[in-house]
Amino acid sequence: MRKVQVPVAVALAVAAVLVVAGIALGWRVTVKGGPASLTGDGFVGQGVATIWAGDTAYGLRSPVVWRDSLGVEHKDGWPACLAPGAVKGLRFTGSVVDNGAVSTATVLWVDCSGR
Repeated sequence: MRKVQVPVAVALAVAAVLVVAGIALGWRVTVKGGPASLTGDGFVGQGVATIWAGDTAYGLRSPVVWRDSLGVEHKDGWPACLAPGAVKGLRFTGSVVDNGAVSTATVLWVDCSGR
């Protein structure tokens, strides 16, 4: 059986193509504009909620970072101001992640301090 030797230049060229392809694929997943402070209306279920700000529906599921009515920050759990049913004028921070084919809008933080 004969060994086939690949020249170093060919191996480096293949490695370079793979690196460029990996970077290109990684750049396709972007966060549109970074986190934004928003106010919206929506509907709260059991441990989940959908809040609309403009034309974008932001999803929320437990646990989430939130500020209570006294201004105390909570690292997890469910916001005390979000009882099941309709919610109006909720202040929150949200972010949209886009991979080129699908966008996902997520609530990152909820502000219950004014409620």
